[in-house]
Amino acid sequence: STAMQVQFNQQSRPVLYPVYMSVQPENFNQNDIITKNLGHMIFASAGILKKKEKADIEFVPLIETSVSGMQVSTAKLGIFAKPEELMRDYMPQGKLIIAARISGKLKSAYSGQPASEGDKDKPESGTDKSYLAETKEPAHIIVVADADFFT
Repeated sequence: STAMQVQFNQQSRPVLYPVYMSVQPENFNQNDIITKNLGHMIFASAGILKKKEKADIEFVPLIETSVSGMQVSTAKLGIFAKPEELMRDYMPQGKLIIAARISGKLKSAYSGQPASEGDKDKPESGTDKSYLAETKEPAHIIVVADADFFT
């Protein structure tokens, strides 16, 4: 398990809190130069990455949870979090991806050229030469689904 023990206040006892993860070398992709020499990282409230079905990209997991990983609704987190309930209801879902290397040509999120500044309701096709339906060259991106990770 990658879950860390936390103590939420002076009156409570420390409990395992799977939202805070201590990630060890076995959770890093040992075949990738970016992660093969990492020793330890802490993630507080990490997200999950998934390759979109039928996406024509290379998606290489770099950092994963243990086999005990579980997706947790953000509604169960925050200042009113109840770690004891979270652990009681815990159902492992297997390894989940926290960081990935994404490579390939990327398609635009827009189905066509976005509306011009003058008339946002009417798209004018072909007026903005900077619009691309797909990148000209393959992109190479590292995505980490967490705002605050530490080594």
